[in-house]
Amino acid sequence: HQGLVLLLDRTEWQFGKTWVNILMLSVSVEGMSVPLFWRVYNKKGLSSQQERIDFMRSFFRYFPDLCITCLIGDREFIGKHWFSYLEQEARIPCLIRLRENLQVHYQGKQKPIKVYCRNVKMGQYSYKGCFQLCETNLHVWATHLRGEWLILGTTSKDLDAFAIYKQR
Repeated sequence: HQGLVLLLDRTEWQFGKTWVNILMLSVSVEGMSVPLFWRVYNKKGLSSQQERIDFMRSFFRYFPDLCITCLIGDREFIGKHWFSYLEQEARIPCLIRLRENLQVHYQGKQKPIKVYCRNVKMGQYSYKGCFQLCETNLHVWATHLRGEWLILGTTSKDLDAFAIYKQR
């Protein structure tokens, strides 16, 4: 039984002198993103880890019995407490796009993740191994697309990272 793929995203804009910042959770349905739950913050900038955790806890109060395959997020949705919440409390695998200069731990060394992706050729999809980020083990997949890297980290090696990420 296939579960739902949830998409976490954030947007902001300024309305007069007031910042409007929306954290949104959507579900991927047949190539479309259908909004399920959102929260508006009167501030500029990224959401904190605690804001995201509180947001997800609220979501699960309204939708307690969903079968979820994974939660997809962009490069900003990283953090030790956030990953810990997703793994231990929510029990949701996550699939996160990683910045190429993000420092990861591998075999006792800390280096930017792009160092481990250098040998990936244009259009090639390659599993790069298991790295530690924010005290969480992430299985990393990479490809090189028209001058930029697409590097994905997932807490579950069983996820087809690129196929699922296309739903974002």
